[in-house]
Amino acid sequence: MIFIGHSLGCHVISSYLWDLNKLTQRTEAEIERNDDPEELALWRELKGASPLRRLKTCAGIVTLGCNMPMFTFTFGPDAVFPITSRVKHSTGQVVESAFPGTQLPPALQECARWLNFYSRTDLLGFPLKALNDDYRNEEKIRDICVPSESPWYIPYLWCLYAHTRYWTNRVRAVSV
Repeated sequence: MIFIGHSLGCHVISSYLWDLNKLTQRTEAEIERNDDPEELALWRELKGASPLRRLKTCAGIVTLGCNMPMFTFTFGPDAVFPITSRVKHSTGQVVESAFPGTQLPPALQECARWLNFYSRTDLLGFPLKALNDDYRNEEKIRDICVPSESPWYIPYLWCLYAHTRYWTNRVRAVSV
């Protein structure tokens, strides 16, 4: 399975993978303590679900114009982790990484990547490696700068076109 997202969809994909992965790693007793019947019902549904439904076969993520860094400023860089990281929370809970999927064959796990395409002129799309050291040191995440702006110049609007033209860009990557 490969996820492709643009703009806010990038944040949705990452959050969904993180939340579902965290939920599937909890015990029934931990969930029952929260006294949330919807969470318990989802946990039980996922317990018997296929690896695909539990996102354990995720082999790739492609993000275009990712604005996730805009949503992380309120937390601070030390509280933001890529979904490729194993994280130990202050509660003591250890959450294994959500990506790549743990039920992929080892060869696919090795080559699984999160490709993040961004443009220097896109005011809403950012590289992920700049978030913090956890992102910067993650080998599975690749920031790829592409020129996505319009070939013609409209003063003050070029940056808006840069955010919407990832899908029609025919130019090769500037840097990897």
